[in-house]
Amino acid sequence: MRFSFGTSKNIILIASTVLLTAVMVLVFVAPSMRDIMKLRDGITAEREKLEDQLSSGKTLKKALETYDEVKDQQALLDGALLTKGEELEFITSIEQKAESKGLDVDLDFNTDLLAVDESGSAAQEIPLSITLTGKYINVLFFLEELEKDTTYLLIKEINIASLGGTRSVGSPGGIRVPVVTVTGTDEERGDVRASLKLHSYWQ
Repeated sequence: MRFSFGTSKNIILIASTVLLTAVMVLVFVAPSMRDIMKLRDGITAEREKLEDQLSSGKTLKKALETYDEVKDQQALLDGALLTKGEELEFITSIEQKAESKGLDVDLDFNTDLLAVDESGSAAQEIPLSITLTGKYINVLFFLEELEKDTTYLLIKEINIASLGGTRSVGSPGGIRVPVVTVTGTDEERGDVRASLKLHSYWQ
């Protein structure tokens, strides 16, 4: 096999060109590609950061708008919760409401529970029981008076017993003051004993 000098020259020229191209890629293009990849990753990270900030800004804006809607009702919301340290005033107001309707009242309210709140929540739920003795219609007037009060009390159960027998009326959960109906004739005008189980809310 014969090689001509011209062919060898061409092969050397091609090999030199390929080698020179490879060296140029390694020396110039590869570092530039690494810089481009770093720049692309940086742009992607910055875009994600800006999207998060935009999302947070929208959430903050929505929270501020919601606050603006309810801030005028803050006093009403504060008035719905009882204030710790005013337990005596609360008990006295219940007694006065009952006595103004001609009812004898007995309250079972453990104020010691207020001292042991470890829940960390905004409001503490404390159960209490009220027993009323008097005319049935006056019990209804008392419940109506309780309903008008700005303080939020949740009645969980009502039991009504006439002096001649017992009639129970359960309160469905979530109804603040249920409608209580006792059918009968003379018993509606007689004395009854009403036992109420309630939840009070304190801050």
